[in-house]
Amino acid sequence: MYESDIDEFIFEGLKMQISRYVPADYFLLDKNEALGLEVYGRTIGKICAICYTGKRQKSDWHFSFLSLASLEERVRQTITGLQQAQQRKKEKILERNAPHNLAVGDVLVSSWGWEQTNIEYFQVTQLVSKSFIEVTPIGQTKTYDNSMSGDCLPVIGKFIGEPIKRKVSMLGGKPYIKLDSYRSAHFEEPMQTIDGVKMYRPLGWSSYA
Repeated sequence: MYESDIDEFIFEGLKMQISRYVPADYFLLDKNEALGLEVYGRTIGKICAICYTGKRQKSDWHFSFLSLASLEERVRQTITGLQQAQQRKKEKILERNAPHNLAVGDVLVSSWGWEQTNIEYFQVTQLVSKSFIEVTPIGQTKTYDNSMSGDCLPVIGKFIGEPIKRKVSMLGGKPYIKLDSYRSAHFEEPMQTIDGVKMYRPLGWSSYA
């Protein structure tokens, strides 16, 4: 036999109820709302406990323990893991929203495809604000290893499409923009600059048919 522990959560103005499995002889052992942690168990007879985090219906773990000390250690480890995950999430948000150093004329590249590699180049044509830029698609030169693959390079200033405005985010210290649901474009660092002309590394492309 078991009973159901029901929690209520508010999501975009809608109240949701989440039902979680909790054995009838378990009671609340630990709760940390900041971490979204709940631990239920029994400490008389066979020591057992079940742990839930976040808004999940599925438990993170459900174990029996040889002693109260081992149960308490498991809870401490879980709390430490949640705290570290929260810290990593905060750091990623800070990094993603960090100021970028893109300038007009910089090149961003998008590489995507399934069973083939599509390469698209974009040139920064306007700094709209601290977080937004305008980019415009530019052409490329291609070399061929065979009829279905080769290398390509951007052609600076050869605009081939309409400008678009996108928010700049940071990943691994490199600026990038989200183009749509399946494409993003990241800053392409020039290999060198010769007489004021930026030289870029060739990128491999391929086509399926």
